[in-house]
Amino acid sequence: MLVLTRKSDEKIVIKNGKNKIVITILRVQSGKASIGIDASEEWGIFREELLQEQEQKEQFAEAELAHCTT
Repeated sequence: MLVLTRKSDEKIVIKNGKNKIVITILRVQSGKASIGIDASEEWGIFREELLQEQEQKEQFAEAELAHCTT
């Protein structure tokens, strides 16, 4: 894991070829950071807890589909 220290209005850029994600630290207050993420629509960007919920729904749907086709 790469650990970086950033101040408000500073950016982090993640780049892979022509694709990039720019993360901007908007503000840090009371131990919480507000960030902005600029990326093309091909990137899925989720809060971790929402991603886990989405993955569980997809697994349930796949299991239902497999059950219906057997």
